[in-house]
This record gives sequence, C-alpha cells and structure tokens, in this order.
Amino acid sequence: MDTINGQSDLRTRKRAKEMTAKVSPARRFFARVFDMVIVFAVLLPVYHFAGLLSLSVRNYFLIQILYTGAFFVYDLLMNSIAGGTCGKMLLGLAVAGETMSRIGIGISFVRTLLFITAGAGLFIPPLTVVTTVVCYIVKLNGKTLPWESKAPVYAHHITGLRVAWSTLLVTAILLVGMIPFIFSYLKLVPHTGDITEEEFMEDYDVIEGRYLASLDDAGRTYDPSFYRSNKLYNMQDFRFNTDENGIVKGFTYADVVPHGKEYETQRRDLAAMGISTMIASVKANRTTYNVSISNFCAVFERPFEDHDITSGGVKVVHTSKKGPDGQLVIYEVSFIEEGNQ
Repeated sequence: MDTINGQSDLRTRKRAKEMTAKVSPARRFFARVFDMVIVFAVLLPVYHFAGLLSLSVRNYFLIQILYTGAFFVYDLLMNSIAGGTCGKMLLGLAVAGETMSRIGIGISFVRTLLFITAGAGLFIPPLTVVTTVVCYIVKLNGKTLPWESKAPVYAHHITGLRVAWSTLLVTAILLVGMIPFIFSYLKLVPHTGDITEEEFMEDYDVIEGRYLASLDDAGRTYDPSFYRSNKLYNMQDFRFNTDENGIVKGFTYADVVPHGKEYETQRRDLAAMGISTMIASVKANRTTYNVSISNFCAVFERPFEDHDITSGGVKVVHTSKKGPDGQLVIYEVSFIEEGNQ
C-alpha cells in the first residue's frame, strides 16, 4: 500500500513539475474552438440521418439542444476521466485539482455546467460571441473564471509526441464524423460515366429516394404511391436516346396537360427526377449536384414556357405547345460529351 501511495505521490509531483498555471488566453480559446468543431463533427451523422440539415426553425432548435447536450456530456466525461478534452490535449492543456490530481465527476459536473451557461452562452450564437469576448478579457486581466475555482486549467510543456498524439486523436474523431458524407459523396448514384438503360433505371430509383427525402425536409405533402406506380422510364411517352453500344446519351419525355387543368406538381416531379438522374451520373457533379439541379428550376416552375438550359454537363431543351388534347410539354435531355467524362 505504501508503495502504491509512493508511486501516486511521485506521479503527482512529476505532474506538478511539468505543468504551469500561466496559460495564454489565446491557447485556451483555440482549444475550445477545437472542442466545438469535434463535437459538431461527431454529431454530423446524427443530423444527417435525422434530416436536420435542412433550414427550418424546428431543425435549428433540435440541433441546438442536441449540440448543447452532447457538449455537456463530452466536457464532463473528458475532464473527469482523461484530465482534459481533446482540444486541450491538442494545445497541451489539462484540467486538474489543487493537488494536480484529476478532478472527480462531481466537480467536473459543476465546472461544465458553469462553463456552458456562463462561458458559452448555451452555444446560442449571439450569446456565445458575447460570453467568449467577456471571458477573454477576464483572462487577459489575470482573473479567475467562475468554473475554475476548484478545477483550473494548467499548461503542459508542449512536446512533439504530445502534439502528434493529440493531432492524431482529433483527426480520427473528425474522420469518423465525416464518414457518412464521404460515403454519400462516393455513392451519389451507383453508376457514373457511360451508363446503360438498366443502370439509368437503378440510378433513377436511388435519386427518387433522395428526391422524396428532400420533399419531406421541405414539408411538402405528396402521395408516395404515385411515385411507386409512375416511374418516368415506364411512362408511355418516354424514350431513351442511346448510341450503337447501348450507352444512354439522353432521353425524350412528352406529357400532356388537359385543357383548363393545372400541371400537377407530382407529374412535374417525374421529369425533375429524370433530369436529376442525368446530373448525378456526371462524375464531376458529385460536389455540385444541388447547385446543378437548381439551375433547371425554371423548367419546372414555368412548364408552359420554352427553355434551353445547360448546366453540369447536361442540356435540357424544354418546349411547350398547344395540342388537340391539351398543352403538350416536351423534355429533351442530353449529356454534353465533355461533361460526362
């Protein structure tokens, strides 16, 4: 038992020798920024799969609540178990008690609660900016912040090994948070480049799922059974344009809107999904997919006008004319050769 206590005392004296209470406010500021980025990166998959990344008041409050709760748990556990958060480790900082020992869960709870309310303004952007500036000024004047009374921050002597280990840890956490988006980037649709009719159909079904998810995010009501029973590529007046090798070069689709009737939004959605499938098939559009689609909005918002639009390696010639049965709307969609490489 004496040996154990002796070893503990030795570690405490060594820890005290390595650490100093003189910590630069800038060093602490950037450590906190790293922590905020890390927590956000870990939560990104949650926001992504929960459909919270679209702009709405509801989503903003849900993101705010989830982020504040997650940061509370992260700060509480890291300070009490590891002696500091990942951001602190990266900047060579540590949280310790008066005897340089790690703080307990109780002190860590009070410390984190005071920090999130008084120091971070509950992460509400305007309040966070104000509280951060106030805390920075307080530290510049050499004063103690409320949450530091029993658990101040100390600075290690920065070593190459400590920086390398902390950087590796932070990078690993950020990569884990980005995995869903990397996967989404690589697998926007199963097929890109030169695609066959069958591959177009597979890609269309994937895009249909993404498209309907976007309608959910936008709060638009629709009938899912309509899309299940009305695939664009199965419509009577749909035709693939292929070369001699069976590679899809585009498609032509004609729709008739009866006289005196509105062009149903869901019927327009079919053409939108077809054009979106063409855009997604162009490799270069993996990062500009949404931007490219937005350039064709006029085609769907003003369907009874003529349009000739090129974007993202795809060209859409849209014409509308009166016919015996109603307004004939024709979509001629094609790849631009250099865009599909």
